[in-house]
Amino acid sequence: IVGYFEIVTNFGLDTLLTREVAKDPSQGNRYLSNTAILRLLILLGVLPLLFIFLAIWRGLFALSGDTMAAILLLTLSLIPSNISAALSSLFRAHEKMEYPAAITTVSTILKVTLGLLALLLGFGFVGLAGVSLIVNLATMLILLYLVIKIFFRPQLEFNPPFSKEMLGLSYPLMINHLLATLFFR
Repeated sequence: IVGYFEIVTNFGLDTLLTREVAKDPSQGNRYLSNTAILRLLILLGVLPLLFIFLAIWRGLFALSGDTMAAILLLTLSLIPSNISAALSSLFRAHEKMEYPAAITTVSTILKVTLGLLALLLGFGFVGLAGVSLIVNLATMLILLYLVIKIFFRPQLEFNPPFSKEMLGLSYPLMINHLLATLFFR
């Protein structure tokens, strides 16, 4: 559920940011800021659909409170995950893929270590969802620190007409990602 939800909230903006900032690095903050804000707006926009979907599924399949809690924690973890994806796209645009790769390694080690700890402490799959939120926050903060050190200090720069244009350009990229995921599964 959350995987498909991530595709929609990403909306192809990762690829768009990478492509456009690679063309013109001076547009980094503009694309990063508008991309991050757009993702959060899309997330807020589709949250009611998620809640309706979960209510229907809970009624049909008697989902437990733990399952609902895990799904909500994983959905909440999409906020730092989406911002991390935007920050990683900035590194890809500048052909510095080694930074996101190193952070992915650190995040994976952190996720396995904390996940094992959560399981040993008896928190089950809800604990694993909580670990996902914690690791996504840590990843976002590390990437933000690196962006500030290597590129620039991000500043909010929301431009609704520009964002609308970005959505038009990124929509086919989102559909491509969605179809590739569907066909893969």
